[in-house]
Amino acid sequence: MSKQWTAETGWVEVIQGGSGAAAAAIPEPDINTVKPDVTFGTFDTRWQHYGLTEAPILFKGTDGKQRPTGRKGIFRDNALAADVSHKYTLLPNEEVLSLLGAAGFNPTQVYRSRGGNAIHAQVLEDKTDRNTHEIVEGDSVKVGVMVRNSIDGSLAFGGDIFTYRLLCSNGAIARGAELGSFTYKHLGEREKLTASVKDMIERVLNAGTELIATYRMAAEISLNQQFADQLAKTYIPDVYIPKYIDMKDRTKPKLTAAAQSVSLWQAFNYMTKEMWHTNRASMITKMRHEQELHKVLTIAVRGRN
Repeated sequence: MSKQWTAETGWVEVIQGGSGAAAAAIPEPDINTVKPDVTFGTFDTRWQHYGLTEAPILFKGTDGKQRPTGRKGIFRDNALAADVSHKYTLLPNEEVLSLLGAAGFNPTQVYRSRGGNAIHAQVLEDKTDRNTHEIVEGDSVKVGVMVRNSIDGSLAFGGDIFTYRLLCSNGAIARGAELGSFTYKHLGEREKLTASVKDMIERVLNAGTELIATYRMAAEISLNQQFADQLAKTYIPDVYIPKYIDMKDRTKPKLTAAAQSVSLWQAFNYMTKEMWHTNRASMITKMRHEQELHKVLTIAVRGRN
């Protein structure tokens, strides 16, 4: 016995036997008549002034009693925006921007993704003595912080080091404990959280020294096979990879003759420029690709992740 689908009959149960087959049509259920016994509990309106509310998701058992599912719904402008764990702490994106302002940092750019549910806030200071660094003559980068958050669980509230290359106006995001990356799992009182955010951002800005040193070393090293081999192991699409790195076979990447005159720094910047300025990817995707690329560069330069 097997099932087959046809446009005329829907699912058909076919019984094989003898010289022929018997078929009996099994009607598809009408989804409009299926009503799951799921409801929402009492709404938390703490963030209603931002258009956000949340409520536990309940399941009605056969005995008629409502029981928790361990999930909750987050509503944005009265529409369901996310279904998340009941342990998830909602922090509005607008509140994050307010916290940054209270901590003394005004984002120079805010990128929104996932229909506005997620943000990346770019924090760049004007203190050139600390945050602007020349990698090679005429080629400088500014060090800042990319603060992230979401209301749907796609991004945890935190921040990562961010470098902005002045020559071609493209940014690159890196992540790592040694680079000062931070993530908040528990949120406390606003005053304490504001002070903590300020300290964390200062820590990231001060952690830029090692990354700048890696960039400067990369400018002195020719593009090598180790970079290509590590790059081939990533999920970075070929569209961002320069033609002088042949990725036709990712198990055996090759460097072309044109690669001989290219430094690791130049290859890195070709890719970050393509990633940063593309319209085909969200900021979340760009962030993940650039973090992978930083790991590749670090291994090629320092021989470690």
